[in-house]
Amino acid sequence: LFQTLAAEVAAQRGEAGTAFATLLNAARESGDARLARRATELALANRALPQALEAARLWHQQAPSSDEAAHAFAALLVAHQEFDAAAAVYAPWVAQDAVKHLVPLQYVIPNSPDPKRAFELLDRLAQPALKNAPQQAADLHLILAAGAAAAGLPPRVTEEILAAQALRPDDEKIAIDAALYLAGPNPESSAAAPRRAQALALLQKFLQKHPEAQEARLRYARLLAADHQRDAAIKELQQLLTQNADHLDALYSLSVLTATTPPHTQARAYTQRYLEALGRQSQPAGQIRDPALAYLHLSRLAADERHIEEALEWARKVGPGPFFFSARLQEALLLGRLKRVEQGRKMLAALRPVNEEQRVQLAL
Repeated sequence: LFQTLAAEVAAQRGEAGTAFATLLNAARESGDARLARRATELALANRALPQALEAARLWHQQAPSSDEAAHAFAALLVAHQEFDAAAAVYAPWVAQDAVKHLVPLQYVIPNSPDPKRAFELLDRLAQPALKNAPQQAADLHLILAAGAAAAGLPPRVTEEILAAQALRPDDEKIAIDAALYLAGPNPESSAAAPRRAQALALLQKFLQKHPEAQEARLRYARLLAADHQRDAAIKELQQLLTQNADHLDALYSLSVLTATTPPHTQARAYTQRYLEALGRQSQPAGQIRDPALAYLHLSRLAADERHIEEALEWARKVGPGPFFFSARLQEALLLGRLKRVEQGRKMLAALRPVNEEQRVQLAL
């Protein structure tokens, strides 16, 4: 107890090395895996990977039945490019439940010093499970697709995602995931056109069989918009609203897609419907939507129609939060258009950018 307390005091003082050594020594003397875990956490917090590996090895030895200890130890082995050793740690757990124990490895890949070899490890561990646990095959193909994406292997991503969809062709989530992977991270780019076309074809086929699938239709509409098929995207979103008149994502997407040239009658109507629907819906804690973006959108629509006073009213509705800076910048610019230049300058002078994007916005 004294050693543990001394270690925590040292950690609070910023003496990470002393704290780590004390904790690890206490863990070895006591055989208490909780101390080895704390030493691992402390080393990771201070980006001391060799020390973290040492502590995680002890944690795994002292708690061999803990999958958390095994995952931490194996992930650190991957970070040190000890792939064979990591495979030996993962293998018994993967044999019990491949999906549960391969998902953590999927997230290790992008941070690995050698993502391609880390993916090879994932692939090596998944192959026996694909043969021995056919009921998990679709989920395993999805894990492999995610791992291949993290490793920068587009052809393998396509192979795995299409294999997953072939096994569960009626699964909406898999259809959406397949389309996302096929379209790639920048679906609107010209280079992505062939992959975007493949993703659109997949979702179109799925929706022909499952016209009630709202989230698949939303994704299809967004891909159509990325493919510069604005009218087709609007049509799909309007069809979605016939199924669910208060679908928030559909309403907001329509408010953006219909905002082309003034007057913005349709865009205003959809944005107002979005705000009304937002007010009616109960939202889970941690997933509460901020109406601020809609207020800013209405402000810009009004400004585009030269209704500057109305635009100011909408901008002023935005309170503290992620859109506060943009709203105050918009307000300052609107004040300038009303010839209240000095007031606008004072507002700009009071703004304090906190990141590079905001600094660029203010400079422009």
